[in-house]
Amino acid sequence: MPIDYSRFDNIDVSDDEDEQAYKARKEAEEAGRRASKAQAKECVEAWWQACPKQSQFSVECAARLTRAGTTSLYNTLTGPLKGLGLGFERPLTKDDSLETVQGLLKYVALERVGLPGLTGVPEGWDVFGRPPASRIELDDDEGQTFSIEAWDGSKLKATVRKARVVALEGHDANYRVAPGMPAPAETYFLVRCGLRATLRLNCVLVV
Repeated sequence: MPIDYSRFDNIDVSDDEDEQAYKARKEAEEAGRRASKAQAKECVEAWWQACPKQSQFSVECAARLTRAGTTSLYNTLTGPLKGLGLGFERPLTKDDSLETVQGLLKYVALERVGLPGLTGVPEGWDVFGRPPASRIELDDDEGQTFSIEAWDGSKLKATVRKARVVALEGHDANYRVAPGMPAPAETYFLVRCGLRATLRLNCVLVV
């Protein structure tokens, strides 16, 4: 179970713990978080260095995409591409052909990219790649491309090529930040990078 360190932030010193002991405990907790962050960041940097040419990696994603309300955006909130969405000009139907589906596609929403093969990260740390923007436009001038290879009325197979990842980000989910308060420096990190990802999608669209 994640440790909610923030519960110690605004409590009074109890009768059983003097001020010195309380301060020592808080310092020990902070030191533990700093050590955990250092380990997570070291693992991420090692993963980056191991990427072929330090610039390319691939992610396989099998997900179930559902419509967001009454819109024509189909997305998922789980898996290695959490937040992945496919935006079309109109809702799809089971009778749409592959060519029709490809022609209706407007953009690909992409909030984060999983890091395949990443190991050694302390329990509770959420680590992922961050794209420069939350969506990839089809007329993108950065070399990013999206192609749909198969569609049978519900199952879609597609590939995003050269998806940009500009940072590797980590957050300590063990620490709960109070609303309106900044997260302590030892609970997050960001490593700037210049990576390209190939995203292979095998998705079920609920139409």
